[in-house]
Order: sequence, then C-alpha cells, then structure tokens
Amino acid sequence: MSVFQTLIMIVLMLDFIYTDEDMVCTSNHKCIPASDCQETGDILYPCNENFTHVCCSLENTVQIQNRLSMFPLDCGIVSVTDRIIAGELAAIGQFPWMALLGYKQRGLNIAQFLCGGSIITKNYILTAAHCISIDARLKLQVVRLGEYNLETSEDCDGSVCSTHVDIGIDRIIVHEQYNNMTLENDIAIIKLRNNINFTDYIRPICLPFDNETDHTLVPGAKLTVSGWGKTDSANIGGSFKLMYTGVNIWDAIKCNNSVPPRIRPIRESQICANGKEKQDSCKGDSGGPLVNSTLIDNDY
Repeated sequence: MSVFQTLIMIVLMLDFIYTDEDMVCTSNHKCIPASDCQETGDILYPCNENFTHVCCSLENTVQIQNRLSMFPLDCGIVSVTDRIIAGELAAIGQFPWMALLGYKQRGLNIAQFLCGGSIITKNYILTAAHCISIDARLKLQVVRLGEYNLETSEDCDGSVCSTHVDIGIDRIIVHEQYNNMTLENDIAIIKLRNNINFTDYIRPICLPFDNETDHTLVPGAKLTVSGWGKTDSANIGGSFKLMYTGVNIWDAIKCNNSVPPRIRPIRESQICANGKEKQDSCKGDSGGPLVNSTLIDNDY
C-alpha cells in the first residue's frame, strides 16, 4: 500500500514555497504559507486573497529556502534510447533512484534486503514508515544503491559494468503522525552516513515541487512501480533482478471497497492504484516509488 502514497504524502514532511504576484510584500519580506513563518510578533500581514499566506521576514524564510535547495535540479533523468525497454524486466540504469533497505540480525553480519526506497538528495532516502521496524529480530542498518541483480556483485550491460554501493545510516525520521494500523502518514526519510556519489546508475528521483506542473492524478492515469518484490519480512518470492510494471490510478470509491477495513477510508493524502493481477505490488517494493514519468527532451 505504501508505494502508492509516495507522491502525495511527501507533502506532509517537506515545506513548499508559494508566492502570490497579486499582493506584494515589502522588500525585506516574502509571501509564504502562514504555517511556515516563524515570526514572533503579534501582527502578521496576509498576502493572498484566501489569507493562507503572510508576509514573513526574509531571515525567517532562509531555512525553508535552504531546505528546498537540497534537492538536485538534474533529477529523474534517464536516456530513453539507452535505457527504456519493453517488458517487465528493467534495464540496468532504468531506475537509478532505486534503493534497497538492508536489515541485520544480531550476531550476524549478513544483510537481508526487505524494503525499498528512493534517492531524493545526495544524502536522503525516502521510504515507508512501516519499513523502519518490520521485525523485532532485525535492525535497519544499511542502504544499497545502484543495485540491479541481487545474485551478482557486478552488473554489466555489454562492456559497461556497474557495482552497487552500501552506505550506513546516520538518522531515521518517521512521520510523527504515522499510524501503523491504518497506514496513514506511512512515510519516513533516512539520512545516510555518507554523501552519495551520483553516476549514470545512481541518481535522485524528482519530487513534485514545480508549482507550474499539474500534479492532479485522475482515475485511469498510468504510473510506474519498480522493485525486487520485497514486501515482507519472510522475504518470500520476489525477483533477483529489478522489475517494473505499469499501474493505473483507481477510483477512490472502488478502492475503498477493496482495501482491508482497517485502512478505510482512503484519505485525500493517499493515492490508490492497481495493475494487472499479481503485477502491481509484486513488481514493486514496500517503501518504493510510485512514478509519474514524462518524456522531455528525450529524457525519462
């Protein structure tokens, strides 16, 4: 379920900046959402017709701007001619933002990869909150990047080969309102111990920060899930090689009638999508991305 929440629920953890051209603040203030302004004064001046934004001093908006600047501008780029192929078996480098979460049992130095995630910055991974503690016997300790075939130490496409990278975890932040029964706010971010060295096979995914882009997803819209099928702590099934498949946005009413009662109702902050029988979550990972892709200048 969590792979279908990624695009919308990130809004709950990251601040957005909006401006209103119709009502201009003074030179040392900026029009931002009222909830983002940390002014201590008694008077805040609204700067839009709905009174949801206020003129906030620039010194109190720097932190938000710096936070947004963490996200790379050259995200989500994959060459179509070199990478995209038909079928459910992904090509090497087709989904360079994919991450695998590795868990270790006390006394054993062998990592079990049981959940997925997405690279969003040079040192942060986006995943599902329920992936943080999936089994009392296991501890999340490492994140693997640039992986394709779990059975090989090196992945090759003709004469070009790449090797996966394992990075330790510095800190884990789970959404403070995560509900493990209803899966509401099922989102978390992982800060890595070391910065990621981006390559053709390890790159960040884009998040929907562009205010000019319409992110409304209507029933029937086609999205993509990818992964190794890591969906449970028993590690039953799944694939050694990275897989992907298309899914479609599902009508909320139909979705409500199909999901377990404890998850109902589907909320506005959640997306419901499904694919062909045994080909939706089976080809993705818990915590993995739900991707809305476009073709722009021959890039994916």
